[in-house]
Amino acid sequence: MRLEELRDKRIRWDLTPENAFAQGFAISRPEDLEQIKRYYQELDGSYFFYINVWNCKASLAVMEMHADGTGKGYPVEQDIISEEELEEAVWDAGGAINMSGHYPLTPNLIRKLKEFLVGFQSCYYRNEVDMTVARKKKDRDGIRLREN
Repeated sequence: MRLEELRDKRIRWDLTPENAFAQGFAISRPEDLEQIKRYYQELDGSYFFYINVWNCKASLAVMEMHADGTGKGYPVEQDIISEEELEEAVWDAGGAINMSGHYPLTPNLIRKLKEFLVGFQSCYYRNEVDMTVARKKKDRDGIRLREN
């Protein structure tokens, strides 16, 4: 998938490989299961970026979330983040290039992606007020997106 294809997708900048899936969540009451179902319903159709390490190579990927709690990963074709920057982020997350897996992005990599996508897609905001503030900042600053 080309990075530009994500311009109309709902990107969840707050999700990581660790928090997107309810790993280690104990279900001890029926309400717990309902809470997980609601969580995945909210995530349905959203995407989040991560670093995929496979065969000693780091690459940018995006996960499409589904209402049943699963996700489908896609490699992202892009040229704004170098392989060296991705490898550094893997080290920052406590991983290594020879440890295959999914790793979170650093704040700097998130910033680069937001700056690239801000003119094309609507980011996920906690509420309408955050979205309005971000739009005003975008209008005031041009294509640059500032962190809230």
